[in-house]
Amino acid sequence: MSMPKWSSWQVRSLTNEDEQISKVAQMKYDGFGKYYKESSVEKYILGLQKQLEIQDPNVFTLVGYVDGKIVGIAGTYLKWGNDKTKDFSPWFGSLYVLPEYRKQGLGYQLFCSVKNKLNHLGHSRIFLHTPNQENLYRKWGWSLIMEMELNGQIEKIMEHLITCIP
Repeated sequence: MSMPKWSSWQVRSLTNEDEQISKVAQMKYDGFGKYYKESSVEKYILGLQKQLEIQDPNVFTLVGYVDGKIVGIAGTYLKWGNDKTKDFSPWFGSLYVLPEYRKQGLGYQLFCSVKNKLNHLGHSRIFLHTPNQENLYRKWGWSLIMEMELNGQIEKIMEHLITCIP
């Protein structure tokens, strides 16, 4: 991990601010659009707006800022997959850090912020799926619990036990 090239780091919850939603939607599209044929920035905007409307504390997006600029996102959702994963919840997802800010620990900080918020909501574990980042998540304490094929792609399903964070 290289030394940070920034002076100020903040993590805040996504708000209804239009510019913020547009930037977060673009990041989600840049990071994950290639995995979903029907995705678009507009669909991500609608999904984020819906997430904010339902006001479920267990479903959220956190936004990471460096020197006032949005550079990363991470969040949670309640359901993913099929019958094999229906009892797993909540899910960690949409972790994305702009390429020029990677390898500085920001992704891990976003993950820790999500984990801390879930801990305060009373959750003891969290799940994720990844087609290609299993090694990164293992370094962060995640365990592989199963593999499954979904939409022609092998997904690794992982679990992380949330420890008490003061």
